[in-house]
Amino acid sequence: FNSPDRVSSLQKVVEDEIDGKTPVMLCGVTGFDTSVKVDDLAAAMSAQVTSVAVGSGESRNEAKKALATCAQGGRWLALKNVHLAPSLLAEVEKQLSSLQPHPKFRLFLTTEINPKLPENILSLSRVFVYEPPPGVKASLQRTLQTFSPKMEEAPSQRGRVYLLLAWMHAVTQERLRYAPLGW
Repeated sequence: FNSPDRVSSLQKVVEDEIDGKTPVMLCGVTGFDTSVKVDDLAAAMSAQVTSVAVGSGESRNEAKKALATCAQGGRWLALKNVHLAPSLLAEVEKQLSSLQPHPKFRLFLTTEINPKLPENILSLSRVFVYEPPPGVKASLQRTLQTFSPKMEEAPSQRGRVYLLLAWMHAVTQERLRYAPLGW
């Protein structure tokens, strides 16, 4: 899941295939946070990111202001959980079409898969869909890949703690699939 191929494909799209007027939409299943992908990519590319969590009434105005300032300044903007305010996406689309963004500006939209998302923004965006890996083994491998540099640091008990944490996380994630049937 977190392989270099997939991270580099998102990086390749952001660097080479889109411009400031093309949003990148990162969709995930319920409970899976895709905003981590934006943060990891920004760190890898040394880009500055402004994040706005969408959902409340005041965040709508904050998102519009952030879009204008980031587009002018060449920063990246991550609008998180846009499925909570689908009407905001129509406004973002209008504002984005009227802007002349800086060449380094990128707009990232993180969302859960939702039928209420406007079709216009979906067709305008580059869409990436992420799902958690099925099974305990795949989940454990994905989690350990994110921990790998930290596991080798001293003290040696740190690696054991990370392994136990990853194991507990993998088992919990797998059990959540059967939540409707009972724990």
